Amino acid sequence: MELNRSRLAALEELKTARLRISDLEQQLAAAQAQLEEARKGPAPQLATPAANLSTNQQATSANAPLSSPASQPPCITVAYETGWGLVYLHYNVDGQGWTKSPGIPMQEGREDLAGKKVLEVRGHRLEFVLNDGAGDWDTPDPSGGGRRNYVIDSPGRYRLKSGQLHRV
Repeated sequence: MELNRSRLAALEELKTARLRISDLEQQLAAAQAQLEEARKGPAPQLATPAANLSTNQQATSANAPLSSPASQPPCITVAYETGWGLVYLHYNVDGQGWTKSPGIPMQEGREDLAGKKVLEVRGHRLEFVLNDGAGDWDTPDPSGGGRRNYVIDSPGRYRLKSGQLHRV
C-alpha cells in the first residue's frame, strides 16, 4: 500500500516536472526568437509590444527609423484573452508578407489591458492567427464557412476572446 502511494507521488512529481519543462521550453523559444530578431540589426520593426501603453500613448519601436509622426502608419492593437502562457501573433500587415512562424511574441497587457496578451502592429490592415509556439493554433471556426484567418480592416484597438474579434 505504501509502495503505491510512493509511486503515485512520484508520478505527480514527474507530471509537475514535465509541465515545468514545457513552460521553460516555451520561454526559451520566445527568448531565441527575440534574440534572432535582435541579431537582424536595426531594420525597421513592424510590431511593437504594447504592454506599457495607456489609452492615450503611442508606442514606437526602438529599432524604427527616426521620422516624423505623420510619416508613420497608424497602429492596430490586438488584445487577446487566453489561458495560454505564451502567445505568438503570426500575421501579414498591409499585404507585406507573413511573419516567420511562429510569429511575434505577445506581451502581458498593463493598465486597461491587464490580463490580456497584447501586441501593437503599425499598418492599415492586419490578417493574423495566434499560436502558443508549441503547435496549438487559434483561428476562426472553419466549419462556419468563413475566413481561415482573423482580419482587421482598419487601425484601432481590438479584443479577441473566444473566437470573437471586436473593436474596443
